[in-house]
Amino acid sequence: MKFFLLFFSALILTFTSCASDDAKSSPDENYILPKTIILKEIGSPVDQTLTTNTFSGNKIVSSITGNFKILYSYEGNLITKEETFILDPNAEVKERKTREILHTYENGKLKTSILMRLFTAANPNGQYASKIDYTHTSDNLISYVEYSVTTGTPEEKIVDRGILTFKDGNLVKYEQYFMDSPTLTGTFQYEYDTSNNPFKNVLGYRSLKVKTSAAGNNNVIRGSSTIENIVDQTIFRNTFTYNDKGYPILSIETKGYGTEIDSETRYTY
Repeated sequence: MKFFLLFFSALILTFTSCASDDAKSSPDENYILPKTIILKEIGSPVDQTLTTNTFSGNKIVSSITGNFKILYSYEGNLITKEETFILDPNAEVKERKTREILHTYENGKLKTSILMRLFTAANPNGQYASKIDYTHTSDNLISYVEYSVTTGTPEEKIVDRGILTFKDGNLVKYEQYFMDSPTLTGTFQYEYDTSNNPFKNVLGYRSLKVKTSAAGNNNVIRGSSTIENIVDQTIFRNTFTYNDKGYPILSIETKGYGTEIDSETRYTY
């Protein structure tokens, strides 16, 4: 889990391939859903981080981590908005919006994600900050271009672009280019187990989170990278303990070739 935060937290827009792959919504079905996630990072000054998710059927309603809350909005079976708030019970405004991400789809597939931020009383709609455009070449191949926006101007500048390759509903390769350069700067590759991802049954989640290996059908057991001609560096390994339904209840992440524990993640459903 720590790896995903390190490489993708700069994009809460960290977004697997088709909406049709997501589970159907049915309030009568007992879905297996990740109710709590406890992350313990070895060596961190914080003992552990608790994330609590709430659901309506198999639609995710909110996610609270520390003093941050994310609210999700749907249109049909697709997540179209994520709103992030800072929670401060001692402040005059108990929940202060800090960002909003708007998602659009085409034929059930993610097309754009637009980030708004700097919400104030004088600017309740926030300011346009960045955008990611997605192109679905096939069910297993997606390219993207990310743009940043200079505050107060309409100018868009390419800051990131890449190609995402999927297999069996999992992100297996992430090729990243620097800005608008034709030079490939980094390739990240992932291997998976055959068990269930904790978010597998969350409606619309995999259609949204195409840029992260944490939201596929299965669970990442190994990640490696090639960055600026440094070939095949193993950057992490995950070891899982599963419940009787085949969902992880414990994940242990190790650095390098598996000799040093980096973090532990526990799930309840």
